[in-house]
Amino acid sequence: RAFIKHISTKLEDYDLPSATTATSSNPRTNAVNRMVVTALQTIEQSGESVTTEKKVKESGFESDEAFKAYVQALADQQQGYCKLSGLRFVDDSDEANKDYHMSLDRIDSDGHYEAGNLQLVCRFINSWKSDSDNEEFKELLGAVRTTPPLTSDSTEARPALDSPRPKLPGT
Repeated sequence: RAFIKHISTKLEDYDLPSATTATSSNPRTNAVNRMVVTALQTIEQSGESVTTEKKVKESGFESDEAFKAYVQALADQQQGYCKLSGLRFVDDSDEANKDYHMSLDRIDSDGHYEAGNLQLVCRFINSWKSDSDNEEFKELLGAVRTTPPLTSDSTEARPALDSPRPKLPGT
């Protein structure tokens, strides 16, 4: 298992730009920097007692540079596409389409920020998925894709809620 450590409670201890600062002419690098800073902030705030206790989230990376390199490798591997939806990401500079910005998702939401448990998804996909099981979420996303929306002139019959779910392609 990867080395797990608690991240310092002070983000200024890390050699990373702020989450909103573009530091490179490469949009993908800027997105990677933003995602790592956001993850570190999430880790920093984990376990705090508010009204409820937040999940403890840890980093499985030995350094912020190792974390950044891993996320950069994911970004390069996924070639600008959301792992769950297949939608193309937009650059962080595109403020009008923030829902399509890259977002770092923990595949197992109960797991940590560590190699093998991270994927890049569209921001809105990460929000929709929340802490859902990754495979169940992919099934739901597939159901949304294959089911046309209702319209005011829709007359086709829809299955009842207690009907078995249709088998999706590839399942």
